[in-house]
Amino acid sequence: MECRRCSGLMVEDHFIDLQGTGGLMWMKVWRCMNCGHVVDPLIEANRRLDAAALLVMAHNDVGYDEEDVHLGAETITRYAV
Repeated sequence: MECRRCSGLMVEDHFIDLQGTGGLMWMKVWRCMNCGHVVDPLIEANRRLDAAALLVMAHNDVGYDEEDVHLGAETITRYAV
């Protein structure tokens, strides 16, 4: 596995979650040997959530000619389960 920041070598590591936000006390993470960047399951879930967010024209925003405007458009946000 390659680091997203520096393309360095990622190794498996084990971290303890003292606040219990991840649901498990110990969790397996990937840590870069070069820059120290850490990737854990919670970070990955949030990154996928950001990538899956849909961009929709804001309500009442005029971005096109008057006849092409869809005023009923709403912002859609997906949540990871």
